[in-house]
Amino acid sequence: MDQILNLSKQYGRHFKNPALLECLPFGDDFLVYDASTREPICGLAKTDNRDLRIILDSAYECSQSAFVSDHDGRRAAFKRWADLIAENKEDLALLISLEGGKLYKESLMEMESVILGLRAYYDYMEGFSAKIAADENESNSKKFTTKLIPLGTTLAITPWNFPAAMVSRKLAPSLAVGCPVIIKPDHRTPLSCICLVDMCRKAGFPQNAVQIVLSDTPKETVEHLFRLSDDCVHMGIQRVSFTGSTAVGLHLHALAKWRPTCMEMGGMAPFIISDSCRDLSKAVDDLIKCRFRHSGQTCICANVAYVHMDLYEEFKVLLRTRLQEKFKRPGKALNPSTDNGPLIDDKAVERLAEQLNTINGTLIYQCKAYPIHGYPVTVIECAPPIDDVELFGPVLRIAKYTEKSDISQSKYGLAAYVYGGENVDSIVKMLSMRYGLVGVNTIDIVDPNAPFSGNRMSGLGIEGCPRRAIEECMRVCTVYKRY
Repeated sequence: MDQILNLSKQYGRHFKNPALLECLPFGDDFLVYDASTREPICGLAKTDNRDLRIILDSAYECSQSAFVSDHDGRRAAFKRWADLIAENKEDLALLISLEGGKLYKESLMEMESVILGLRAYYDYMEGFSAKIAADENESNSKKFTTKLIPLGTTLAITPWNFPAAMVSRKLAPSLAVGCPVIIKPDHRTPLSCICLVDMCRKAGFPQNAVQIVLSDTPKETVEHLFRLSDDCVHMGIQRVSFTGSTAVGLHLHALAKWRPTCMEMGGMAPFIISDSCRDLSKAVDDLIKCRFRHSGQTCICANVAYVHMDLYEEFKVLLRTRLQEKFKRPGKALNPSTDNGPLIDDKAVERLAEQLNTINGTLIYQCKAYPIHGYPVTVIECAPPIDDVELFGPVLRIAKYTEKSDISQSKYGLAAYVYGGENVDSIVKMLSMRYGLVGVNTIDIVDPNAPFSGNRMSGLGIEGCPRRAIEECMRVCTVYKRY
């Protein structure tokens, strides 16, 4: 704990509630690093493979307990959980910035989204018993009852780039219906997850309703969990929820076998500026916000800007001017003046540099200053078709288009953006067929009451919207009756 407190003081930020850190299982199995300096924050104890069977059995016991039927108790716990997080949001944001390198103001925004999401579940669960009540039917002289049954234990695997938001997004629908969760955070950003789970328990959720698996060898640990579950099907993992890369997601999908999965994987979001765009200045500003949030390390950030030929030259001038104005102070995530922070680790920096060596395009802009452990804000001009490579870093590709057909199709299908007037309807229709999220003259495409889902290689299943996400955690059972 002392190491974390000392690191925070280096940036002039102090934990208001240092007791928040007492839940961390300090140990010497693996280290968590400050993404801005690559200095160790602390060491943690790894979950031993021998404990995984105990964790699975404990989760199964929870799924058979009164916890499942206590809808009002779970609803009340959601409110207390959201309130606890709200009381500690600045400290949680500080942790996110330390371990993940996200700018502090962005970490605070993440915590606000967590609070809004949990309160959306609290609101939705009013009268929850009636919403999931059995449905009596009669057809062709047959009487039958349709029931919604909680699936059981969910394995939730969360990413490093939204270490708090993805925890709440995955825990909330499962806990709402009474499904216990085994959660494995990314080993680079586990601290905020551990604190959120501790608050979840303090809010009233049982200890075995949410259990954490910590590991810096995630492939080995998760595969062992599935082997144990396959040996005892009814007592093991019943559902998988994952956010991360497409490659890992496909491997998990294969491991899941018959189990329902919710997968949010890679993105390759296009940002289209049509010839009918009425406010090119706003479009450029939104593009910069969208692309360079968290130094370009988000799944829904714009990867490629397609600009109509009639606006292209004006667009390039505006883009260069705005980038020169905005990005002047690269640095550490917790410094309030920083505008371009670090990448998550050195491997991420190396991978981005390697990808750029294979990209077909011309470098037309690059900031001279950049963080020691980051990458300079960069713009590359390309000609369609664009390489279908998701870049996780502060690099924007731009391309001129004449017809819709010039906009490259991608194997990904998470988010897309289009700016223009009424004549963009055909583009919106095209994007709606390919992507799960489409922003028309806006980059604000996430809301706690709206579904969040991808298409094709960007995933399957729904998160976010309580009603939709809860359905993902239940199965239908139809009982035919004759007396």
